[in-house]
Amino acid sequence: MLTPPFSRHEDGQGVRFQFEKLVLPPGDAQPVPTVYHHIVMHIGGPVATRRSLDGVTQQRIQLPGDFDVIPAGMAGRWRNERAIELLLIEIDPEFVTKMGDGDIAPTPLLPTLQLRDQQLHHLTLALMAEHRSGMPTGRLYAENLMTALLLRLISLRKGMALAQPQSREQLSIIQQQKLVEFIEENISSDLSLSGLAGIVGYGISRFKTLFKNSFGCTPHVYVLNRRVERAKALIDAGVLPQSQIALESGFSHQSHMAVAFRRLLGVSPGQLRFANRK
Repeated sequence: MLTPPFSRHEDGQGVRFQFEKLVLPPGDAQPVPTVYHHIVMHIGGPVATRRSLDGVTQQRIQLPGDFDVIPAGMAGRWRNERAIELLLIEIDPEFVTKMGDGDIAPTPLLPTLQLRDQQLHHLTLALMAEHRSGMPTGRLYAENLMTALLLRLISLRKGMALAQPQSREQLSIIQQQKLVEFIEENISSDLSLSGLAGIVGYGISRFKTLFKNSFGCTPHVYVLNRRVERAKALIDAGVLPQSQIALESGFSHQSHMAVAFRRLLGVSPGQLRFANRK
């Protein structure tokens, strides 16, 4: 599934885990099975996609922070409506079996589609940042992060088979896509619950329930995350002042943007801009 060059972490016993950023073009993809476990985190914008893994198929909107887990020897089929950006973590099964001193089964990772978990997301970002910086705190810290990530996965999926289709009523894929496109096109506007509900023809109360069932969070949290992502992209571009970036991203004031950044990313906009200049 991976092609060189890899970002490697290894010791005398061989490669333990490796990273790769992937941008897949629109259309079908069918990776071949490998001897490694794969954890895939979506890091781009929302994408309409169809996923099949271990006999289960999901048609969904792929959101930033969504995880798929593909155990060693297994592969799925993906169909993406547009290009999709992913972070791929490839893990040697030997690392998984040894991390619990024999207390963990040889293959504890279960096939999983569209797992959403804030702690898992934060651990992955921390591990990626450590890797990018050349692991300045040493191998032990990186292995501790990877162990925490795997244990979190196991705890979330312990005793569960691959998630079955949800029984809770959801918005249709077409309705989800309409909402995603509207929010992206109007992110700088003063969006309202009534306006969003009207796009898919529901009252506010029912809309809030269906939205959370479909996207895994409330409309407010979803829009806030998209605004932070938009602001982050504008900061990375390094062109606009922060006051203008706040307005372009839908924040009423620069201070509101700073609060959202600290809450969701753990850094201020200024700290992010300073890091990009290094």
